[in-house]
Amino acid sequence: MKKQLLLLAFTLLIGLKASNAQTYLYQPDSTFNGDGYKDFIYFNNIDRLFGCALQADEKLITAGFSKNPNTGRFELAVTRYFQNADFDTTFGANNGTRFIPLGQLNSIGGQTPKVQVAPDGKIVVVASSVNSGGDNDVFVCRLDTNGTLDPTFNTTGTLSFDMTGSNTFPDMANALDIDANGNVWIAGVTRNGSTPLDNDFAVAKVKSDGTLDPSFDNDGKKLFNLTSAAEFAKSIKVDANGKVVIGGTAGTNMLVMRIDTTGALDPTFNTTGFNTIQFSINSDMGDMDIDNNNRIVVAGKLITSNSNLAFARLTNTGILDNTFGFLGKYTLNIGNAASVVSAIHIQPDNKIIAGGYTNDSIQRNNFLATRITATGSLDLTFNGGGVVQSAVVQGPVDELGNGMAVMNDGRIMMTGTIVYSSAVNEDCGMLRWVPVLQVGLDDIGEEDIRFRAFPNPFNNTLRINSQESGIAELTDINGKTVKSIQITSGKNEISTEELPSGFYLLRVNGSAGLKLIRE
Repeated sequence: MKKQLLLLAFTLLIGLKASNAQTYLYQPDSTFNGDGYKDFIYFNNIDRLFGCALQADEKLITAGFSKNPNTGRFELAVTRYFQNADFDTTFGANNGTRFIPLGQLNSIGGQTPKVQVAPDGKIVVVASSVNSGGDNDVFVCRLDTNGTLDPTFNTTGTLSFDMTGSNTFPDMANALDIDANGNVWIAGVTRNGSTPLDNDFAVAKVKSDGTLDPSFDNDGKKLFNLTSAAEFAKSIKVDANGKVVIGGTAGTNMLVMRIDTTGALDPTFNTTGFNTIQFSINSDMGDMDIDNNNRIVVAGKLITSNSNLAFARLTNTGILDNTFGFLGKYTLNIGNAASVVSAIHIQPDNKIIAGGYTNDSIQRNNFLATRITATGSLDLTFNGGGVVQSAVVQGPVDELGNGMAVMNDGRIMMTGTIVYSSAVNEDCGMLRWVPVLQVGLDDIGEEDIRFRAFPNPFNNTLRINSQESGIAELTDINGKTVKSIQITSGKNEISTEELPSGFYLLRVNGSAGLKLIRE
């Protein structure tokens, strides 16, 4: 009753203002496995999930690894699920899963298999295999819609190849895309020297029949050494004009390049065919996508003790897009915690959903999603604060969100690994968030939605999610500033233990005031 009287008095004194912006809270989807979460095992040893993709009927496909105890070697695990999270037993031969041998693969450190559904419904997966000489090769396979290997793809449904032809240097596939003609474009990394620090972008083109395409650099594969640093390709996309965009990390920076279908660098892209994206500190790319204006969005992390998320957007001509963030770049702090972007998805309105994981002091790493506006700022209409994070299982375990897919109605699927004991006991984890419209009045209008604060009423701690860095000021009902603190773009937490109960206004960089109550 006291709280209601305080709120009524505050409303009469200041007045509430309805917002035109619709805020959706992202909650665990109870139609997915009953509570929104699913964890499971394959061979019950080291089981990991990575990339995921949705079929046209929105059944989910995942790609992962499992260590077969009978052979001691890792196998590729491709699984299909119904929308309610049940395994689709009509797929594959093992309760909805197809296990695919990868030669003598005994270690999967650094590997991130990816999956994509072709327009004809067939499923393409890339990873790495190990040949008889013990060297890693690029591996690609195609499955029919029932989960069997497709015999029209290189006769066996699989293809392994060495990027240099020497079988002496390891190759790793990290990404794929399928063009309008059914060709599979693959990007990854090859160690092209005697040290682990000498790595190049590796790009290959595989025809729809499962053989390397000689129209691409004569043999269907090519290495790119664009800088003097170690280079790792993380993503590849075929753009609306049929050109191929590859993104990754080069040393301490992100790097994006564009080539034509023969493998030649595109001189209309930043004049050189590539662009190195430098942030204020070292960065590492997680994923890349292309929006409906053919602009290239990259996302990753800044490498500090508390890794911030980092985003950048390039125009179609390969230069930083100054209409995005600050001079084409935007960084985001998730509560002073180490965070990682594993996948991004660009909506039709060009907002960017980034999925990955973030550290929680109690839970350790949790699955994470955040949304960035088309102009390059934290979207505070997404879950009321721009960020959502959840744990699949409770307790101090690491949950690594490695893959993400967004359904037509906006539900977000996350797939990854639950690490009980690294490289000893790891399980597969999944969750689905459903957007639920938040009904009621907002305290600030749409034009002022640059920050959110919660809980409201608050006690000893106030959390502020802000689109921008700057000064947050709390003033009491008399207009006196009682607290002023520097905040960063993203999630912030401030102590309010010293404040007495009453009414307050919160402003960030002189914005309109957000009305708060201290209990």
